[in-house]
Amino acid sequence: MLTLRALSQTSLGTKLFAAAALSYLIDGVLLAGFAATGIVDVEIPIAYTIAGLLSCALFHRVSLAACPESSWHRYYPMLQVAVSSLMLLVFAVIAPRAAFYFFTLLFTVFGFGSLGLTRAQSVCAWIGVSVAVAIVLSAAHLEIRIPDSTQSQKCLVWLCFMATLGRCMLLGVLGRSLRLHLQDRRRQLRIAVERLEERDKALELVNLELRRQATHDALTGLANRALFVERLEQALREGEAFAVCALDLDGFKEVNDTLGHFAGDLLLQSVSRRLLATTRADDTVARAGGDEYLLLLRHVQLPAEAEAQARRCLEVLSAPHRIGDRSLRVSSSLGIARYPIDGTTAETILTYADAAMYQAKRSGKNAYRLYDGSVECFPRGYPSGEDRVYALQADLLLTK
Repeated sequence: MLTLRALSQTSLGTKLFAAAALSYLIDGVLLAGFAATGIVDVEIPIAYTIAGLLSCALFHRVSLAACPESSWHRYYPMLQVAVSSLMLLVFAVIAPRAAFYFFTLLFTVFGFGSLGLTRAQSVCAWIGVSVAVAIVLSAAHLEIRIPDSTQSQKCLVWLCFMATLGRCMLLGVLGRSLRLHLQDRRRQLRIAVERLEERDKALELVNLELRRQATHDALTGLANRALFVERLEQALREGEAFAVCALDLDGFKEVNDTLGHFAGDLLLQSVSRRLLATTRADDTVARAGGDEYLLLLRHVQLPAEAEAQARRCLEVLSAPHRIGDRSLRVSSSLGIARYPIDGTTAETILTYADAAMYQAKRSGKNAYRLYDGSVECFPRGYPSGEDRVYALQADLLLTK
C-alpha cells in the first residue's frame, strides 16, 4: 500500500513502510474476528497477513537497494499499487463474504499510492483497477453486503470502519509531514543556493583581485609589463597606427641612495600620477620595473603627434615633486617607436623604443629620441644639449 518515490531511503519513507506493516497486522486481527464469527475461513487472516507483510518487506528492501536516479523509480510506485490491488481482489474472490472490506481497502491503497504516482499513472491505475473490479464482480458473482446479523458482527463492521477511517487520517498526517519535509528541504536548498551565490561573488572578487595583482604594479597601481604587452598585442591586431614610448628617470639610483627607498617609492608614485594625468583615457601607462615606464599612445598617425606627447611628458615630469618635506626635481629620458613604420611585432617595437630611450640618455638626458628604422639612427630629439640636464645635487631643495 505504500508508494512514495524518492523517500525510500529517508526516515519518512521508513515510517511509511512501518505504517504499512502495522496496517496489515490490523487487517489480520480484524479478519481473525470475521473468522471467529464464521464469516471467513480461518486460513484467510493468516494468509492475508503473511502476504501483506512479505510484500511490504520486499518493496522496502528493493527501495533501499535501487538507485534513486534510475528509471526503476519511475515505475516503482505503480508496481506497488498494482500488487496491493491485485492481492485485495484475490482475497475478495477467496473470501466473498468479506469482499466489502477488501474493496474498502482499495481506497486506502490509492490514498497512499497517490503520494508517489504521477497524474498519468494515477489515471492508468484508476482505470485498470476499475476494470479489474468489474471483472471480479461479474465473474465471481459476488454479492457485496455487510454482515451485521449479530452483535459481534456489528462490532467487527464498526472496527473496520474505525480502522479505515484511521488510515485515511494517517494518510493526511503523512501528507502533511511530506509537505513540511519538502518545505524544509526547499528552505535548505534556498539557503544553500544563497550561500553558493555569496561564495561565487567572493570568488569573483578574489579572482578580480588576483587578476589585478597579476597585471598591475603593486606600488603605483599602473599596469605592469605583462598587461602592457597584452594591450600592445591587441593594438597590433586592430591594425591602427600607434606609438610606444619607453621612459626612464635620470639619476633615480641617487635618489634611493641619498634619501632612501621610501622617498624613491614616493617619487615613483608621483611620476605615475603625472604620467596618467598627461596621457589620454585610451592610452596605457605601465611601470616596466624599477624607474622604467612604458607608454602606449593609441591612434598616433604622424611623428609630430608622438613627439608632442613626449615633450609634454618630459616637461610635466621635470617640475618639482613634493617628497615629504622636500621638493625634488628629476629629469627623464624617453624613446619612441611607431607602428607600422618601425616594426610590426610587439618585441620589435619594444626593442626599438628601448634603444631610442638609451640613445636619449647618451645624448644628454632629459631628452627624447624618435627611432628611425630606415637608417638605424635617432635623427630627432628634444632637447639636445647639457643645459637641460638636472643634476641631483642641485635639485634637492630643502624646505625645512
